[in-house]
Amino acid sequence: LKRPSRLHTPPPDEPTAMSEQASKKARTSDIAALHSFSYSPPQFIAEIGCNHKGELEIAKELLTLAKKSGASCGKFQKRTPKELLTPEQYNAPHPNPQNSFGATYGEHREFLELSVDDHRELQKHCKDIDLEYSCSVWDTTSAKEIVSLN
Repeated sequence: LKRPSRLHTPPPDEPTAMSEQASKKARTSDIAALHSFSYSPPQFIAEIGCNHKGELEIAKELLTLAKKSGASCGKFQKRTPKELLTPEQYNAPHPNPQNSFGATYGEHREFLELSVDDHRELQKHCKDIDLEYSCSVWDTTSAKEIVSLN
């Protein structure tokens, strides 16, 4: 079975910026232009997520281990559970209670969250060990908080 794509795929007659660029290169008579690709080493991103269990020192240790393992970037996630979850989701029991850090799924998510000051300290730690810091955000509040680090 073939899964339908969730991404917008333009119809063949609707060019994209990438297809316009590629088609322009393909029509060129300058063969050297077709081989103008310059190699850069791949980036290795260590997705730390919430594996720090809500503890700053574990997060720092994971960054240091990522650097020692050859990562070029350490990546976290930031959420505001009360903004992200409905009251029903927030107050529901964790689907695997033995893995939960709270009585409800929302309390579990709150426990795992690091503060903006924690993220500032992680960003500094990354700078100290020459590792790029990154954080994906799940909601508007978290986006504003992480942007404030810059």
